[in-house]
Amino acid sequence: MRTNHTSPDSVCGVISRRLGRATGCLFLLVAILAGEGRAAGLQENAGPVAKPEDQLDLVDRKPFDQITLDDQNYNEKLDILPLLKPPTKPYPEKEVLVFQLAEEPSVLLEVPFVNVVDFKTFDQLLLDEAETLIKTEEYSKAFRNLLYVYDNSGRDADLLARINEVLFYDAKKNYDTGQFGLALSMFEDLYTRDPRFTIPGVEKKSIDLILDCYDRLLQQKQQDNEWANVRGLMDSVRRKYHDLADPLLVPWQERLVQVNRDLQAQTTSMLADRKFLEARITAGKALQVLPEDANSLQLMQDVLDAWPLLFVGVSQPAFNPDPQRIDDWASRRVGRLTERRLMELTGFSDEGGKYLFPNGKFVQADELGMVYRFELDDVSMGNREVGIPPLEAHQLATLLLEYANPDNPDRHVPWARVLKTVSVLDSRTVEVRLNAPFVRPEAVLQLPYTPPGFSVPAGTPAIDNPAANGPYVITDQNSDRSLFQANPKYVAQTDQQNPEIAEWNFGTPSEAVDALLRGDVDVVDRIPSGDLKKLKALSGIEVRPYAVPTMHMLVPNQRNEFTKQAMFRIGLLRTIDRNQILDQMICHGLEIDGSVVLDSPFPVGTDDNDQIAYAIDPTIRVADNNYLLGQLLVLGEQERQVRAQERKGIQNAEIPLPELVLAYPKNEVAAIACNAIAAQWRQINIRTRLRELAPGETRPPDDDYDFLYLEVACTEPLSDADSLFGMEGLVPEVNPTVEQIVRLVNTSASWRQVSTNLRMLHRQTMNSVAVLPLYQLREHFAFRTGVRGIGRDLIFLYQQVDRWSVGSGQEIEQ
Repeated sequence: MRTNHTSPDSVCGVISRRLGRATGCLFLLVAILAGEGRAAGLQENAGPVAKPEDQLDLVDRKPFDQITLDDQNYNEKLDILPLLKPPTKPYPEKEVLVFQLAEEPSVLLEVPFVNVVDFKTFDQLLLDEAETLIKTEEYSKAFRNLLYVYDNSGRDADLLARINEVLFYDAKKNYDTGQFGLALSMFEDLYTRDPRFTIPGVEKKSIDLILDCYDRLLQQKQQDNEWANVRGLMDSVRRKYHDLADPLLVPWQERLVQVNRDLQAQTTSMLADRKFLEARITAGKALQVLPEDANSLQLMQDVLDAWPLLFVGVSQPAFNPDPQRIDDWASRRVGRLTERRLMELTGFSDEGGKYLFPNGKFVQADELGMVYRFELDDVSMGNREVGIPPLEAHQLATLLLEYANPDNPDRHVPWARVLKTVSVLDSRTVEVRLNAPFVRPEAVLQLPYTPPGFSVPAGTPAIDNPAANGPYVITDQNSDRSLFQANPKYVAQTDQQNPEIAEWNFGTPSEAVDALLRGDVDVVDRIPSGDLKKLKALSGIEVRPYAVPTMHMLVPNQRNEFTKQAMFRIGLLRTIDRNQILDQMICHGLEIDGSVVLDSPFPVGTDDNDQIAYAIDPTIRVADNNYLLGQLLVLGEQERQVRAQERKGIQNAEIPLPELVLAYPKNEVAAIACNAIAAQWRQINIRTRLRELAPGETRPPDDDYDFLYLEVACTEPLSDADSLFGMEGLVPEVNPTVEQIVRLVNTSASWRQVSTNLRMLHRQTMNSVAVLPLYQLREHFAFRTGVRGIGRDLIFLYQQVDRWSVGSGQEIEQ
């Protein structure tokens, strides 16, 4: 290493550049260079540019010391690299200070101590700044400075006392501005640090202020009727502070008792006035306040004995109930409550779904699978399935023919395609012959008891509607709730409670979950994936999965030259990060059995139900997203169209990428997914306009969309293939090959043929990108104490509603 001595003039030049002035200087510079030369060049940007040091808070900067020069040097302050041995006052007048500038550490400088007015270490700078911040009430910043110095200074006791004072001032500031939760955390931190901390100028102890914060928080939760949280917070305070918490908890316990007694009195008065709905709600509030109070439990039971009523929280009200509406969650839910069908799916087997003919038996009458018989129960003998509309042989035969009548515009096409003849053999037997062997005619006979084309005159009360053959009828409906009562025409079991049901509409599933936690509702029909872990950990609430997952996909509307092209559609699909949307945005990082990304419109099943996965080709690997490939495919389609114009003689044609309209139904999952998809498409320069459909709409009423977010409950791929693809399906624009395979599915004579044809359909829909499959989502419902008979492995929430009962008991059905 070589030492270069420079003249005083050159020294002044160096300092002048440092100070930005031309001035005389008393420095003597000793320049010690680390090397003979420096190589300059461009550095590739390997990541985000770090924030400049001088823009960071002092505590976040690299440590440095600071010297202040005298007035001959304009009182300049210089940031220098920390010295191993800082000088102490008084400074030695005849010696020099040797240092390196923090911003130019390769140069070693000297300055006579006689020209040094002040020297401060980094810790001293932090302490000085902390005192300035305290004066401006920026306590959190001051706290950081003090804590840094404390951790690096041998943990000085006086400094610790100052830290505690600042922590107190910060907590009090938040307390005074109503930020009680934040103030509480600081007061508790202070109490943990020093339980005997004396508050400057205040008579209260730190525990008193802690209890004050808890009192304010309890008041806020009481105002919001969050009684479970009130009790939980009280329990937490008792565990933390034991007897010290008595000044807070004793009055609050008395308050809970008084509120509970007032609600009981109101309930008793409402019950006497036969205001049953109001009494049910108020009795529920009394139980929310004191869930284990014997008088409250008995009062709730008295209300339920007088008028059984069960509250169900939903986020999607049903406008057109239909148990077979595979694209409408709410319609399926209420459809099963208000209507029974000729055939009903009740579960799954290794050979497709298991079906019930409620009026008797449905049996195969030959070896080939071309002749089947309906054997009706003898109603007069009382052995008909409870609650099913009566049906005679000639009525059934007429109904089956009407559904296959080619002149009837409302015929059921899949049934019409397979039916050949219908014969009445006797008063209790109807025989049907098919055009060809068909493996499962029950799947296409999930049809209403009312004939096709049947309509109810406007203004007909629900109770007088011949189509209202389900266990319940709707008696009142508005934007907030729907009320259902037991159908008096429905032959119900006399030993069942048959409670009335009130569906309360919430803006989101999460709001319905909050109502369940408060005790405002007894059942929630659809639980957001992010709330599952929280609910499963609570006592008094049971969470159960549905047997069938929902399938999520984008359906293209081929209204322009881009959306018509498979290359463009697959480019968009490869751009979507489906794993990120499902795992992080919808499931919130939870691993949920049955919630998986897939490249099929049909379900892959779950660990406990893989019997519906027979439509999946297991050799097809789910493709990951790839922005670069997606963009290349999209731009490749744009280039192809430009070349097509040139072949027509149109030179220098400009064909911009279209702005896509992405439509989606009004629900939380669809909104989250579509906002994410639009953002990901914008990364490849595809502008996207989001269009939220009106409540109750699952498909746009017009042609103003390019892709539709579709959510489907695929319970039986054998029959749902026809509901999905083709002119009568949810995806009408498919190529001829897909249509041909769907016809093969509809005429499958064995389960081997069914599986072969559906796997062909899987491959062809993927190759043609008939839809953009996203993922399947495992759905769950939840219910609380008192609801019994709700059932397991449900396909519909109300699948076993005949067995439901509600009471005030604390045991959950197992």
